[in-house]
Amino acid sequence: MREFLSKVDLTLLEASATPDDFTAMAGIACETGCRAVCVPMIGIYPSSLAIKKWSSDNPMRPHRVKVCAVIDFPDGNLTTMSRIWLVNNAGFSGAGECDIVMPMGRFLSNKLESLEFEFRRLMEEAGDRGVVLKLIAETGYLSDSQIIRSAEFASKYNFMWKTSTGRDPKVQIPEKARHVRLVREAFPKLKIKAAGGIRTREDVEMLFDAGADILGVSWKSAIQIADNW
Repeated sequence: MREFLSKVDLTLLEASATPDDFTAMAGIACETGCRAVCVPMIGIYPSSLAIKKWSSDNPMRPHRVKVCAVIDFPDGNLTTMSRIWLVNNAGFSGAGECDIVMPMGRFLSNKLESLEFEFRRLMEEAGDRGVVLKLIAETGYLSDSQIIRSAEFASKYNFMWKTSTGRDPKVQIPEKARHVRLVREAFPKLKIKAAGGIRTREDVEMLFDAGADILGVSWKSAIQIADNW
């Protein structure tokens, strides 16, 4: 169970989430040894503050909990300069990682020069801030060849690759596992995060078996999975 949690990004992206919710989730992540907390921009500060407070209150219990900000959620339709600014601001505010949604319209219409420019600039901006990036592919929109192309971008620009935001279009866990395996076989060294709809131990095991390195799981689902491990 501890090994499972050490590879989980506890996630809270609901519009109704309050600062107290982010604080509570960060405390649980520290207490249980989760990998990270995954939050919207507004959740960075309360999460960072809660992690610092937990560390101060528990000096003999070191942890590695990171704050991961989700950028341009859920649609990926902001301008390049807006997305670059958000990554910079997330790093300045305390995020060590950013999960950034693929600009799907540009990707599907093969605006590859635009994407190359953006990913290069994002990589530079993140590097200046010491922020790790993950590219959210939203595989429910993509064919197998497009999934591979998205992972190729991630690999080229030193991003991790992430399956989805968990919003529409929904992808069932067996199909999500197939997508993970497809990318793992094509890019053996690429770090892969699977997310969206993970609710049971069977889901967890299927995705890890397919080759996922990290799982994004809603904080309440992760607690239930751990309790029933």
